[in-house]
Amino acid sequence: AEEKALQLQSAVEQTGDGIALADLNGNVLYANPAWAEVHGYTVDDIQGKHLSIFHTQEQLEHEVIPFNNKVMELGKFSNEIGHARKDGSTFPTLMTTVVQRDENGNPVGLIGTIRDITESKLAEVRLNESELRYQLLSEATIEGIVIHDKGILLDANGTFSTMFGYKQEEVIGMSATDFLTPETRELTTQNIRSGYEKPYDAMGLRKDGSTFPVEITGKAIPFQGRTVRVTALRDITERKQLEREVQEGFERRGYQVQVSTE
Repeated sequence: AEEKALQLQSAVEQTGDGIALADLNGNVLYANPAWAEVHGYTVDDIQGKHLSIFHTQEQLEHEVIPFNNKVMELGKFSNEIGHARKDGSTFPTLMTTVVQRDENGNPVGLIGTIRDITESKLAEVRLNESELRYQLLSEATIEGIVIHDKGILLDANGTFSTMFGYKQEEVIGMSATDFLTPETRELTTQNIRSGYEKPYDAMGLRKDGSTFPVEITGKAIPFQGRTVRVTALRDITERKQLEREVQEGFERRGYQVQVSTE
């Protein structure tokens, strides 16, 4: 039993998570080195101090008090809680606190475990900023843009849904070939399967059944842990009309040429 107790103590001392034991009044009875270090203290500094030194006044009022109420209500609770270092700087943590009870089930203390999640929160912010930039750029473009996985739409900008006569929420989950005439679906399917990345022409099919020429360009990208395809579609009705007018003009003059504005 003594050997197991020593092993447990060693594990608590060496773990990267901060662990602290306090009485019901919040006075620190024990804190491991990781708890002390992440807050900028030594273990001796913390002994006998109140848990409130690890938080700003705002954190105490808006985060810690509601958190502790949940702990006492449920016996165990986990949530993101802001902490403060000795120098006044703050950092986010994932905190779990358990009510310690005696043999009769009466609460006698609190055991808290924290993990600094600064890096994961920064990554989350960068991801949100990246997604916002994508959204702003995709909504500003005159091209319809979709992200699809093996032809099934995962996301689309407003230009795309408007171009094809749908509400934006309608297109999610549809097949990319639903927006093309039967004559050009096979070509598009082949290009998706082969990873073709050069522009090509196809015929778009609107919700109301009308058709129009589109230029399609697709590219494979990493997205949420997998490789998907982002595709830009441009309505080239005016370009095709210009090609026809130029072609007809040459033909009226007796020239047999093939005109393309590409």
